[in-house]
Parts: sequence; C-alpha cells; structure tokens
Amino acid sequence: MPFRDHWRDVKTLRNDGIPIDATSNETAKLFDATLTQYVGWYNDKQFGGIKASLSRLLASDPNCASSRILAAAIGLFSMSRSSALAHAQVVETLGDTATSSDRYINLHTQALIDWSLGYRSRAT
Repeated sequence: MPFRDHWRDVKTLRNDGIPIDATSNETAKLFDATLTQYVGWYNDKQFGGIKASLSRLLASDPNCASSRILAAAIGLFSMSRSSALAHAQVVETLGDTATSSDRYINLHTQALIDWSLGYRSRAT
C-alpha cells in the first residue's frame, strides 16, 4: 500500500470539511499526517511514527485546539484505564478548549469529556 506524501494545508482541510483552528500550514500538515497515520493504522517513517508526529504537532502550535482534541482522542482510544484516570488525562490534554467560541471544537471537546467519563452514548 503506498503511503501519502502530500499533506493538506489549512485551506484544503477546511475545504474538505475539517474546520481546523490552526493558522499555520505547518500545523495543518502535521495534523493531517498524524490523523492519517492514526486512521490508517501505520507509522510513517518520514515523521518518526505517530507518537513523534503527535509530539511535533503539539509543539508546532500549543494553542491549536484541534491538535489537542486529536491528541486527547488518540490517548483516550488507546487507554485501558479506569474512567477517573482517563478523564483526568483527557481534561489535562484538552486544556481550555472547552472555552472556545467555535461550535465544532466545543462539540468535540464535550464528546471526549463524556467518553472519558464512560458516557459513550452522549459522546456522539
């Protein structure tokens, strides 16, 4: 299976229906690369794998709520911990994303919080 080597910038992600709040194309491309690796279930050697991609993504724009939501989701979906520990980690990773004025970000933030508390039916 050939892996991708072209990553979407801010405009292309938004045009594709992903309202990322990043302002830099570097962050957008790292977001796309991290998301693609996670969904495709592979580690891209170009980025050093999903963990390195996620680390670079979060460092590229610490204020990007979309990046923190993706990080929290990946962390939550890969956990086998109790709800209390999962919830604490999700809340820490999300930071202040719940105070965003963006509806898309708020919905994703609330879904992750609900999921981490064990309310999976509310996390849709």
